[in-house]
Amino acid sequence: MKTYVVRLSSGETSEVHVEQDGDCLRLTQDGQSHQLDLRRLPGAMMHMLIDGRASYDCVVEWAGDSGDAFDGSVNVLLAGRVHHLDVLDQRRVRMRDAVGSADTLAAGALHAPMPGRVLRYLVEVGDRVEAGQGLVVVEAMKMENELAAVGGGRVEAIHIREGENVDKGVLLVSIEALEE
Repeated sequence: MKTYVVRLSSGETSEVHVEQDGDCLRLTQDGQSHQLDLRRLPGAMMHMLIDGRASYDCVVEWAGDSGDAFDGSVNVLLAGRVHHLDVLDQRRVRMRDAVGSADTLAAGALHAPMPGRVLRYLVEVGDRVEAGQGLVVVEAMKMENELAAVGGGRVEAIHIREGENVDKGVLLVSIEALEE
């Protein structure tokens, strides 16, 4: 069994224990255990079957900085919404804490997690935003995806106009941290 620390864009953190269960994975979080059957589909898509009942198609993408061993940023496109997660094993969490690495979910920049077209912004420059608040809607893979702030702050700049196509990784919105 391997244990991961998962932090949501809202700042909520929990430990998730993962172990192989035949062809599936068994995930345990807060005392609740679920069987997860994952199947790769063409492209970056995956099919998830949870406990043999709930069925989802999703895209899971590494979104971190490959040069930063403590950046566990992952984007999960599920049910038309992109979820930003920070996923690290316990050893890397201890190492990050020991060296005082910056919080990867603090205010900063929102990048396009996949190629698509900017449909509309849900905020304007100068707006105050909170972690998890929707900032922009991007159409990708024939679906509208609401991208949310990974940390709170104030919208400093909007870098791409509505209607423009973007590649994965393109900077969409800059958010400056607010002093407490």
